[in-house]
Amino acid sequence: MNAGIKPRSLNANDIFVLIVDPAPNQLDETRQRLSAAGLCVTATACPDRALVQASERRPDVLIVTDEIDGTDGHGLATAIQAMHPATEIPVLVLSTSADEQAHLRCFEGGAHDVIVKPVSAALLYAKVKVLLRQREMRNTLAAQHDRLAQYQAESERDKEVARLIIDNVGASATLDQANVDYLLRPLETLNGDLMVAGRTPAGAHCFMIADFTGHGLPAAIGVLVAHGVFTAMVSRGHAIETVAAELNRKMYQVLPRDRFLAAILIEIYPDTGWTSVWNGGMPEMLLRRADGSLSAGFPSRYLPLGILEPTAFDATTVRRELREGDALLACSDGVLETLGEDGLFGLERVRECVRNGRGGVIETLVTALEDHAAGRPAHDDLSVLHVRFERDVMLALDASPARTASGRAASHWRALVELGHDTLRGNDPVPLLGTIMDHLQGFGARTAEIYVILTELYSNALEHGLLGLDSALKDGPDGFGTYYALREERLAELDEGTIAIELDHRPTIDGGVLDITVRQSHNGCAATGLVPATLAGNDGYSGRGVGLVRSLCESLNYSEDGRVAHARYQWHTAPVWSGSGSGSGSGPGEAAKKKAPGEGASKMAG
Repeated sequence: MNAGIKPRSLNANDIFVLIVDPAPNQLDETRQRLSAAGLCVTATACPDRALVQASERRPDVLIVTDEIDGTDGHGLATAIQAMHPATEIPVLVLSTSADEQAHLRCFEGGAHDVIVKPVSAALLYAKVKVLLRQREMRNTLAAQHDRLAQYQAESERDKEVARLIIDNVGASATLDQANVDYLLRPLETLNGDLMVAGRTPAGAHCFMIADFTGHGLPAAIGVLVAHGVFTAMVSRGHAIETVAAELNRKMYQVLPRDRFLAAILIEIYPDTGWTSVWNGGMPEMLLRRADGSLSAGFPSRYLPLGILEPTAFDATTVRRELREGDALLACSDGVLETLGEDGLFGLERVRECVRNGRGGVIETLVTALEDHAAGRPAHDDLSVLHVRFERDVMLALDASPARTASGRAASHWRALVELGHDTLRGNDPVPLLGTIMDHLQGFGARTAEIYVILTELYSNALEHGLLGLDSALKDGPDGFGTYYALREERLAELDEGTIAIELDHRPTIDGGVLDITVRQSHNGCAATGLVPATLAGNDGYSGRGVGLVRSLCESLNYSEDGRVAHARYQWHTAPVWSGSGSGSGSGPGEAAKKKAPGEGASKMAG
């Protein structure tokens, strides 16, 4: 057997060669040579007989003369091919003419090759081998095409499932509020852009706009991981710096070294207007004042998440004060890199859209991008987040409670946490206590009130007790900046002191009573002389925290010269507080930012 004409996927004996010639005996030598190679060869002079044989078994190679007893050989080949439309049959024409035009007509009629009679057995044999190799190549390509088509279909199904999962994980409830506009224009079904928003039970608003390297399923998996870390950390009340640090740690742990997450994390306190921003690898976030002018923005100060080891990561935020009518605009680099006739769109054009887009910044920006691109296809995902500072809107009650009730009956339990000076420098006990309360009791929508009480009392113990800060520093428009710069400085240098927080819960007939005791070891807060007893008439920059706690608690008492605060919180089966804002004087400090955010909503790529 001649291995040169044996296809990879068929045995030689499986190959059927049909010869239709008015004088088949003239091809005896060729037939014998093909048969010697192990091929099944049938020769006939009758076109009708050839049709019968072809109907019974599809030829792998068809050899016909251009004329067979008055029958057109091309027509016969076409009729045989029509019997087996799913597979192309190689056709070799034995021409009785050496005329070039006659050969061209053979090829136009569907012939794969032409040989002029009289036929050389060696040449015919070589031609058949070539046709068989070509047929095998076509079969291989067809099989590969089918596999690719199947793979593509499965890939599209996987992408659709992933998109549905992402959509289910991140609803747009929080982003779809009166003071927030956003644009998500993915390049593919799955992309690496992510926007997540969370509203704390105490009223603070948190946002993340992020851009993963790459597209498709790997980016979508990264989006899910980042979304999970953000919402979990925010729901436990961690500060935005802590969220950034944990995101970096997780991205560094799970991502390959050539993948990373550029991100902007935002934390806004509607009661004071202070915002904290961390920008790593994203375009500058712009700050538009209410009068239309652009103030100093928030450029990228750090590498994207997932590049640096956790010990080398810097989570320090930039803090600014927002006033009524101010707005923030953040976008992914796909906006800046939109290509037009005169180059990239760039940040300066974005600034111009923000200046001129009063009431419709994103609409103005989209129009400018489309005019700039002039029909050119996009090369990256487009994401834009626009947040206006509107205090009343941001302080309004969320339509859905931050946490649902646990359904567990009230029970007896007690928890005590005490932190030394070295632990206080880098840890916040409020999220830990929140987790303990969730496991032991679960307060549902009332969690907001308890977080406010805990954070305010802890903030006072830390800032006025151990750090010795005077609330009078907050007076005036620049007071908060001065206050918190000094706070960070003194906290970094803290070398003594402790704070202990005790929670003692007992059930009642229609709810329960939670006693909260916060004890610090240093200076007395002197709260009764420096802060109002209630919130009524208090429009100053300080003192609102204790007044808010008094309004939420059944009682609030100080002892040991203000070093010990004892609050009694009583809850009933009916919901109580709206969670409309902290009202705290703690502004953007640790106390305000450690109020546990509620379960945020997100709108993600996909």
